Amino acid sequence: MAVSIDDLMASYALQIGAFLHKAGYKIDFSPESLAELDRFFDEQAPGGQARPKGLLARELGIRLMAIGAYAGEVVRMKVGGTWVGDPDDPEMEIKVHLDLPDGITVFPTQRVMKRYRQGPENSLRAWGHRCGLPPTRPAAAPRGWVVPDEGEGELEALPLEIFAKPSLVERLWLDRPAVQIGLVLWVLMAFIGGWYPPLAVISLLIGLVGGCGMVLMSWWSAFRYVWKNEPGFCLFFLFPFYFIRYAILTLPHTRRAVWLLAGGLGTVIGSLVVLMPIQMLGAYLAGNVGKPKPAIAVVDNGQAPRIAPAVAPGNGPPAARGAPDPTESDMFVPPPPGAPPFTPPGVLPPPGSMPPPGFVPPPGFMPPPGTMPPPGYIPPPGAPPFGLPGPDIRRPRQGDQAAHDARVAALRPKSIDEAIRNVDSTDGAVRRQALEYLKETPRDAGRPDVAEKLLAMAKVDPERVTMEALLKWSGPEQFAGLGELLLRVPEYQATKVLKAMMAIDREKTLDLCGELLGNRSLRTWVKMVMGDEKEASERVLIPRLSDPDRDVRYAAADVLRGVGTSKSLPALEAQIAREGDATVKRTMESVAKSISRRKR
Repeated sequence: MAVSIDDLMASYALQIGAFLHKAGYKIDFSPESLAELDRFFDEQAPGGQARPKGLLARELGIRLMAIGAYAGEVVRMKVGGTWVGDPDDPEMEIKVHLDLPDGITVFPTQRVMKRYRQGPENSLRAWGHRCGLPPTRPAAAPRGWVVPDEGEGELEALPLEIFAKPSLVERLWLDRPAVQIGLVLWVLMAFIGGWYPPLAVISLLIGLVGGCGMVLMSWWSAFRYVWKNEPGFCLFFLFPFYFIRYAILTLPHTRRAVWLLAGGLGTVIGSLVVLMPIQMLGAYLAGNVGKPKPAIAVVDNGQAPRIAPAVAPGNGPPAARGAPDPTESDMFVPPPPGAPPFTPPGVLPPPGSMPPPGFVPPPGFMPPPGTMPPPGYIPPPGAPPFGLPGPDIRRPRQGDQAAHDARVAALRPKSIDEAIRNVDSTDGAVRRQALEYLKETPRDAGRPDVAEKLLAMAKVDPERVTMEALLKWSGPEQFAGLGELLLRVPEYQATKVLKAMMAIDREKTLDLCGELLGNRSLRTWVKMVMGDEKEASERVLIPRLSDPDRDVRYAAADVLRGVGTSKSLPALEAQIAREGDATVKRTMESVAKSISRRKR
């Protein structure tokens, strides 16, 4: 997603403003806040030098750039104007400028750099007055400042594109009135839902989809930025702590999304808890008050008591008039206490029930799966055990498996030539058996046509069986083809291809690994392979420390952490002295310390 210069400068201003506000400075995008910036430089950079362990002690360049963006945004918000610059220009922090409505061009970032180096004679408060801001007083006496928690000032670790180009949904959530109106409508729907439950359910679903969708969108934007800039931290970023630290505590619209989600869910659930019982009680009273309750009577004929509707004498079935019920005979013995109900003799029991003691199964009785035999039950000859399939069911299953095994054996090729012909078959089973045969057959150096055939197949579809057979048959003639295939195979197969290439030509493979350190999709697997080679990898990695690509330098230093020896220290120290990227420089310093400790 392309980022415009206006959005980029606004995001820098928002982030440095939040950072300085946490440090104790009055930063609110007002003209008076430029005087606070003067106070900031007087405290943090006396004499044109950053105070040790102060707010400018690290990431000086990007923080000065962000302060310049803030100063320009203060002027632009009050006077007007347009940012001009190219976000992709390496010298953007020097060339970016602000065109004011009266035709004057100002360079806020350059002005901030002069304020840092030359001191109070380049006051930002006076510069703002010359740009058209109303005159302001100097900042009050220093009130003291605090260093925010570790990580709160790392502007590179914040997802800039979340501020840069908001989508339509994000614009709505960034608009505070829209959030407030939505919350009011949500509360009304929740209370109305107390009398009409479907509306409450709809409101709950809208809240879940809207609130969770916004939170997930914020998480995805932040995660993409971390994946792009610091892939090694992605695993930790999956934990809620890092999302809360870098998104909810930093991004205003994410905080609104979380509060709106929590408030809406609390309102809906609270209204349901309070109003639903009232509604249910009203429905119960409306349906039962004034209606006679049916009378019941207990029938006891010497066996298990049962409950039946009360009837007038002389009416109803014979059993209700006191006559014997033919279904209630002395042959039926009630089940013991705690046993599931069971049906009388001659009726199939339901699954999971237990027959009573003395139960005699009728002819052709088949106990359902899961039933339990009664105490002392003896099955008749040929009857299966309770809950298990009989031999007539097991026999067809074994026959199906034997037929399947016979069909697979018939498809198995008998020679290499037959297997090469079968890999082109349109029948998937025939092709798979041919590849399985080649995978299990030892490599024949006199048959390079097999490896070439498998290499051509892998370039079209690098499925697992094809790749395993290819790596088994590959030789020096296929080294170049494997290197080309390395960029096409799925990531989980890359390490197997690299190890097969190592077995063919170790030195060439290590040189290729050095070239692939800048490849994001293969970097992890390349670092794993190089980490196993120790001294041989160190020879390849030392020249890569000065590579023009920032990612290559970072990856080379990271691998040297595990394989580096004292031979790497001169190259590391030389590159540290001229390294311009702060993250890479810190990594190289850490690696140099690790190697020095190992050396001792």
